[in-house]
Amino acid sequence: MNLPTGAFLSAGLAALVAGIVMTVRRRRRLRYRPGSGDRSDLATAPVVRALLRDRDQAATPDAGHSADAGGTASDGAFSAPTAAEVPPTLSAKHQAIGVRDGQALAWDLARTRGLGLVGPGAYGAIRALLVALLAESHQPAARHVEILVPASDARQLFGQSVTDERSPDSLRIVADLDAALDTLERELLSRARLAPEPTHVGDSDSTPHAELLLVATPGVHAERRLQAILDNGAALGLAGVLLGQWRPGGTVRVRQDGTVAAASASVADRLTAARLFTLPASDSQALLDLLRDAEPAPQTSAARVRTTTAPPAPEPELPGSKGSEGIPSPAQMPRRRLPQSPVASREPPPGDASGQTVTDSAERHEQGRTQPNLRGRLSLSKEPAEQVLGTPAVSRGSDDAPVDRRDLPHPETRTTTHSGATAAQPSGRNTPIGSQPLRLTVLGRMRLTHRQHDGDKHADLSAALAPKQREVLAYLAAHKDGARRESLTTTIWPDAPKDRPYNSFHATLSQLRRALRTATHGAHSDITIHSDGHYALDRNLITVDLWQLSDALRTSRHASDDEQRRAEVERVVDLYSGDFAADLSAEWLEGPRESLRRDVLDAVSALVRILRGEPEQALALLERVRVLAPYNEAIYRDIARFQVHLGQQDAVARTFALLTTKLAEIDEQPSEETSALYDLLQRSRSADQGTSDRRTR
Repeated sequence: MNLPTGAFLSAGLAALVAGIVMTVRRRRRLRYRPGSGDRSDLATAPVVRALLRDRDQAATPDAGHSADAGGTASDGAFSAPTAAEVPPTLSAKHQAIGVRDGQALAWDLARTRGLGLVGPGAYGAIRALLVALLAESHQPAARHVEILVPASDARQLFGQSVTDERSPDSLRIVADLDAALDTLERELLSRARLAPEPTHVGDSDSTPHAELLLVATPGVHAERRLQAILDNGAALGLAGVLLGQWRPGGTVRVRQDGTVAAASASVADRLTAARLFTLPASDSQALLDLLRDAEPAPQTSAARVRTTTAPPAPEPELPGSKGSEGIPSPAQMPRRRLPQSPVASREPPPGDASGQTVTDSAERHEQGRTQPNLRGRLSLSKEPAEQVLGTPAVSRGSDDAPVDRRDLPHPETRTTTHSGATAAQPSGRNTPIGSQPLRLTVLGRMRLTHRQHDGDKHADLSAALAPKQREVLAYLAAHKDGARRESLTTTIWPDAPKDRPYNSFHATLSQLRRALRTATHGAHSDITIHSDGHYALDRNLITVDLWQLSDALRTSRHASDDEQRRAEVERVVDLYSGDFAADLSAEWLEGPRESLRRDVLDAVSALVRILRGEPEQALALLERVRVLAPYNEAIYRDIARFQVHLGQQDAVARTFALLTTKLAEIDEQPSEETSALYDLLQRSRSADQGTSDRRTR
């Protein structure tokens, strides 16, 4: 597939990237530290967006026609690739390197005894090969591949900023060619000693070792040494791709677009008239970053949550035991119980005589959102908290002035969401909030309801909306002050023809007006206002739950006292009934959806900091938020700290067991940081029990 970025890649890689993106997003959610205000990881690189889009279009080939017509066909839901979509895992021995005569071109790298590439497209072809190998290794049953690249060649391939830290673990950057050959020779000797006798002459499938691929510029001084390694290592999983001419094996001249211009006699019969996959340097670094993020955090044997063995003797607290969440460790928290307000005192206590803890009771509400409120209502705004657990969460512009984040634009289109003087404004009527005839719900499942004439009944108009119409409404809901037509169209229809880029947008609006007119029996049709290419929802006709959430978040951030902030955050929790446009699967929604989730967590974290002197209330609030973010480790760590402070030592083990169970649902396990905290709290408990026993005796 040809991508707008200039890359030419396989459809199989697009399917693999789709699965890897899901893994990375899931991992970022569970590792996010509430209160950090970090949004730097929400942007999606252009090459990744292009691969996801092409993968979705391949899954639903008629989606483009349906979208233009404003029809009801699916838009190609983003989901993990199915087994049918992902090609069988290819090791470095048989790797798809391009296409020929409309078919995938598989290549046995080891059998070639080294393949050299020259020409303007050589680097791009090697980058595509390496990224494909690394991506395929993420499949569950994939054979491991390691790639050795001298530092100078790595910079030529991926840019000056390439480092081991920014590369997947399987991509090893070594000092120079001689260092790479030293590694290959050691590996060759080791594998030769362990390799079983081949069952057939030329059988190279008998080795259980990982594939080891050298990518380097061949040096004259090392040519004979390199040839010996590749000749003897072909049956043991060693292969080489050379940046330059390689006479002992084969050499291919590659044009800029990946087509093979010429090939040496040993490989000409297979590569002539082929087109190799290619990848620009900037795209390759973006994909390497993605692959690096998809790798699991390093685990040690001590990083597993232990619930059956007795904890060791106590030792000093871990450095920085306050944690990035900002909750003090049990030893640092005040032990005195502060008086409860009359409203708060009516809340159920964290534990009762039966031994039930907040964690136990919250588990029963896992499928519902009807838990009792704290001090009234709990609501979360999409605005970042002014300070969450001690960490400023307000974005800063280049002039260090606070950036207003009232809207939820895609991370890469923030600069185009406001049009200044050209912004469309509501008409002169000043309609009170809640009295509008139409209500759009975008938190959770999207719904559009119409208030009937008697004011008590509401008709659900959701079934009248086509998928693209829902997307347009979601986009305008996320941009309360409106957005430019160019920004909206580029986001929702990125592949629109350049000569008529707005056709699909105007067709969808026309279909939306017709659907509303029919559904409301002529009472309403156009719920948008526009001026000079700037479009917005008419606030006199429609109200949006997201806007109410935004107001609550913004008010909580600028609250003048703790009581006002508490009330607004409580309102936030009530309003946040689900993820932004949870039933839509368009790729552009992922950024604002995750940003809103983090805004909610940040606001709650700010309130938890205020409630440190009221630990029961803070713990109850954390339990409610845990239901909203059931995989976020930081929330469980804070819950455990408060449980220890309240003397609920037995609840700590149950909290970490619950976290382990939740993470197992998504094939993850607690991080080393979380496991270390658990061990620390368990040791603290053991020390307290030992002291108590000595006093009893």
